[in-house]
Amino acid sequence: DAGNWEGFTLAEHTETVLDNFEQNYADELPVSMLAPMRLIILAHDIGKPIASKDGRKQDQSVYNVKYATEFFQKLGIDTKMS
Repeated sequence: DAGNWEGFTLAEHTETVLDNFEQNYADELPVSMLAPMRLIILAHDIGKPIASKDGRKQDQSVYNVKYATEFFQKLGIDTKMS
């Protein structure tokens, strides 16, 4: 259970959010912001599976921040921007 309102898998949910961004917002942003926004969208629920596995779905936002921060740091991205 990905815990999203659509009833989608986590992959389907992430794809839907990314598609929504592309269709509705990508043309409105400066080109330099497209890659960071896509990366943020891809990582926005990165901690959700671990929170669910740990029986802590109610804390998924805490897990998301923790694992997204680690992910961006490994990529060398300033987490103050993420």
